[in-house]
Amino acid sequence: MIKVSEVISTETNSPLLTNLNNSYSIDLRVTDREIDGFGHVNNANYIQWLDQVHWNHLNSMGISAELVHSLQCGFVVRHTDVT
Repeated sequence: MIKVSEVISTETNSPLLTNLNNSYSIDLRVTDREIDGFGHVNNANYIQWLDQVHWNHLNSMGISAELVHSLQCGFVVRHTDVT
């Protein structure tokens, strides 16, 4: 049986992320479909989670997806390093 973690990041277990003045974090729940054959989170999910947190962060600042699209600008992942 694969044990799935309830939450991977919160203010409680990641104070480094939440003590920064300009930081932003969300709680993520790992689902069974995100677990690979080795019982670990599949690496592809990290990029999806980055996308999810960036849209939530923009939304929290009052910046809608519609505004981003109308300005014809956006964010891209230029580099990742998964260990």
